[in-house]
Amino acid sequence: MSHPPSARPSRSGFTLVELLVVIAIIAVLIGLLLPATQKVREAAARTKCQNNLKQIGLAIVQYEDVYKRYPHGRLGCDGITNGPCAGIPDPSPRRNGVSGFVQILPFLEAENLFKQFDMTDPAWSINQTTWVAKNRAGVEARPAFYVCPSDVSRPFVATGGLNAATGSYAFVHGSVGPSRGIDGNMKVANNGMFNYMVAQTRQQMTDGASNTALVGETVDAHTDLSRNIWSNAGRHESSMRSMDNPPNTRPGTGVTTSPYGVPLYGGFGSEHPGGVDFAFADGHVRFVRDGVGLATYKAMATRAGGETLPLP
Repeated sequence: MSHPPSARPSRSGFTLVELLVVIAIIAVLIGLLLPATQKVREAAARTKCQNNLKQIGLAIVQYEDVYKRYPHGRLGCDGITNGPCAGIPDPSPRRNGVSGFVQILPFLEAENLFKQFDMTDPAWSINQTTWVAKNRAGVEARPAFYVCPSDVSRPFVATGGLNAATGSYAFVHGSVGPSRGIDGNMKVANNGMFNYMVAQTRQQMTDGASNTALVGETVDAHTDLSRNIWSNAGRHESSMRSMDNPPNTRPGTGVTTSPYGVPLYGGFGSEHPGGVDFAFADGHVRFVRDGVGLATYKAMATRAGGETLPLP
């Protein structure tokens, strides 16, 4: 009598080796997908950042259409008492530190935020807290169109008894920066489109709108080396920067000056790999790569330098 063949023992689950192989395959796939995901996220963030700059640039253009001049980089003169600042009462309005970003709010569909600022007593200064306190709601607001999604800066800086909101963008003050030291005259006489108190006109921009940069990106807005409070303006830091240093020079390095006890480089930078976004006076936005020649880069900053811009 024949006997049926004995049944083989059944298997359930994976062996340890098979499990390790599967884990290794998953790890490889994650390793392949993660950089791609990060690139997609950064591309989306950079696109949003460029859209912000596009809005800001067009708001500046509309401002000029209405007022026949560009916004001031800073409304007041600070401590300057000569030239265009002679005879202006101190502290207000001479100490008025309101930035151009406040001035263009109505052209960014932010009329309600603009109304939070009392422009009749604008004595903003780090050491003068009266105006800051009166304008708490505006100073502590952080509108999304002034923040690049890639920017890792902290959202606020404690100053004047409140949390002043930081921003990711600054006006182009000119090509003259920290290399000029603490020369006060450059506050009102730099060669860019935005200075203290003095507002430029379209006729003064003889280099042409497509060749003249208006606004660029900043980094480390919450730090003393690169403070950038969007509602306040001060050369080398909040809302006003120069192109004395190449793009993406790290804060505190390169050419610096120390009027407040820390080395300010006063430049533009971004968290995007390889360059910085800028809005130009004709409304277009351009990604300026880190390798751009310094002479070409500085030419972007001037309103009437007569240079050409063979940007890569």
